[in-house]
Amino acid sequence: MANVDERPPIKLKRNSVACKRCRRLRSKCTHESAIPPCASCKEAGGDIAAECFFPRRGEDSTDREYRIKRPRLGEREESQTSEAGSVRTPRVSAEPNSNLNLLPPINEVVESCQLFMNLFFQLGFIPKAVFIERLSSAPETIPEFLLLCILSISARFTPSLISRYGHGDGIRASQVFMHRANELVPAEMYKPSLERVQAFFILSVAEWGHADGDRSFMHMGIAVRMAGMLRLHREETYRLPHNSSTDDVIKAEVARRSFWMVADQANLQAGINAPAAFCLTDITALLPSEEHDFAFGVNPSKRAALVGTRAEIISPELASLPERSLFATLIQTHSLWRQVASQACQWEIDLPSNPNGTSTSLRGQSGDGNSIPVWSVESEYTRLASALEKFEMELPPKHRWSLQNLRGYRAESLDLAYLSSVMVLRLSNIVIRRVYLPCIAAAFNLVDHSGRPAVFQQEENHVDINLSSQTSELQLNSAPASYWQDMSNDIFQNVRELYEQFDAYFPLRPQGFPPILVFCVYICGSLASYLCKWPQLCPSIATQAQIILYRALDILTELQHVWPKARSWQNSLAMSASLFPRPDVSSFASSAASYSHTFSPSLVASAQPQSQPIAASTDPGSGGHSGMLYKLAFVASQRQPDHPHPQGPLDNHVMTTGRGFHTTHNFSEISNGHDTLVQPQAPVMETFFANSFETELNSFLHDDILYSGSGPGRGISEAAPSHVDYSYI
Repeated sequence: MANVDERPPIKLKRNSVACKRCRRLRSKCTHESAIPPCASCKEAGGDIAAECFFPRRGEDSTDREYRIKRPRLGEREESQTSEAGSVRTPRVSAEPNSNLNLLPPINEVVESCQLFMNLFFQLGFIPKAVFIERLSSAPETIPEFLLLCILSISARFTPSLISRYGHGDGIRASQVFMHRANELVPAEMYKPSLERVQAFFILSVAEWGHADGDRSFMHMGIAVRMAGMLRLHREETYRLPHNSSTDDVIKAEVARRSFWMVADQANLQAGINAPAAFCLTDITALLPSEEHDFAFGVNPSKRAALVGTRAEIISPELASLPERSLFATLIQTHSLWRQVASQACQWEIDLPSNPNGTSTSLRGQSGDGNSIPVWSVESEYTRLASALEKFEMELPPKHRWSLQNLRGYRAESLDLAYLSSVMVLRLSNIVIRRVYLPCIAAAFNLVDHSGRPAVFQQEENHVDINLSSQTSELQLNSAPASYWQDMSNDIFQNVRELYEQFDAYFPLRPQGFPPILVFCVYICGSLASYLCKWPQLCPSIATQAQIILYRALDILTELQHVWPKARSWQNSLAMSASLFPRPDVSSFASSAASYSHTFSPSLVASAQPQSQPIAASTDPGSGGHSGMLYKLAFVASQRQPDHPHPQGPLDNHVMTTGRGFHTTHNFSEISNGHDTLVQPQAPVMETFFANSFETELNSFLHDDILYSGSGPGRGISEAAPSHVDYSYI
């Protein structure tokens, strides 16, 4: 046996050269005599292995430009001295793209990113000029994951990408990039950086619009956690020395805007199943600056604060700062929407159990356990309604709704951002009152004195719907005089203004139209359908209800090809519209000018005699618990209008496209239009005029009602299947 000492010594020899990719990533490059591919590139996949390249000795290595240089001893001491007393700014991912194989040609990426910034996120965290310049000159310095997430939204609006990846279908093109971005998620989710916060946020928005609520919620959660780890919710993160450069100011503003975009989207998706992303009292960060300050790198002397945050508690005057930015107003508006949506989503708990508006929920009780009526100054409704009114009164003049303001913001390419503020404000004013529509129906005698739809009186053997009998002693007239009449007028006045807003914008709109605005269009059309059936709810607007309904339907019909989320809303609205004839097309030319003519005082005055007078009932009445929503819908589906239309055949085409209506209609029952929530409560109900409000709202916030495969919204399951064929990628 040979002696161990006689063996030749093992020579530890370092590879003389590394491939270009391993150099850039500063990883070990294992190879045989510099013959590509190396082991690392081979493991990364076929495309990367094919690009493995070993530069020759003396050849320029541009990949070294992106390495983080280690400071020398003198530089390190100087850096430590300058950073003493300052707070570390959020780190940005310094890792360049490992490859650009998942992306289209760079000119198409630039085109799509420009559309993303100009037509979708007009108020965002990307410094437009700097980003496009960097993307055009050095695309490898921008993380591939971030670019894929951007294209997940903007591909649907980009003609070149629609042609290349979607074969004419924008949704299909976007799905390609969502699929590619999701493949990178496992490698990206454990490395917190500012650009990853941005990427996961954008990916969540794209998935939300594609009705993939579960993925959207999870990816938004990753963005929230990363933002928290980077302390983006703290104002001290953004503190800069007085002599800071323009670039430093822009970078700090990018981080600030990234945080508020994440928090803002969480507000839009708010509801009973979506807890707050950040506790308001933990937030000390002030709101973003004006767009021109962002573009020029100017740090404003004053910033606004969000109500409820630590910054606002310390300085309450910052909540209503007259010179606050449009971005700040947008975030404040969406924060109010969160409160309204969270309240409305709990209709099973908080919906008044009778036409008096009193609630049996804990939140609707006073300290001694007595129920608080909705008209009480102590009720949650009164608090939110007052907050909305106060907020609107304190808005800067340029942030209020007007056609002139819309034209001005359109000239600055901020019209979509402006509409996202004014339309959501109108939506909040509608939704906060919409939950009480059953009480309004009772006050207008659309529900009989026993608290059930009048149609039930005609069916002696009707199945019991388990209405509460304990409320029979409560009187309908205990509400203040004309209270329900005023609330009904408020609802439809807000519906009218919301219609004015999207009707003025849509004809000249860019292709970008966020899901929140699509939902505004749907809610507007949905309430117009109630007014078509019951014109006595608001006679001054009832004569134009069909115009509003069909205008909303036509817009949803067009937008369903951009956002799958809109397909269920279009289907639902088409079913409601099938009961009413399409008005003369010339009567609603799509412009703001035609709107002012449509709602001219002369037309309203001439229409008054045709409508029933509004008179609140003074007879005793009682109502069921949360069943009033489905009772309201049941009455609407059964009762005929006071001015019957001629009978005629129903065009089946309207159920799928919302177009092609005849001028005469058969007001027959709609089969298979059951709401998923009311079925267990009303098994005898064979028709459903419109989805309950809880269904409408939760379908928007959580994707867990209309997309279940039953009811008017079942078409969404076809638009957003759980498995997508990616063989064409």
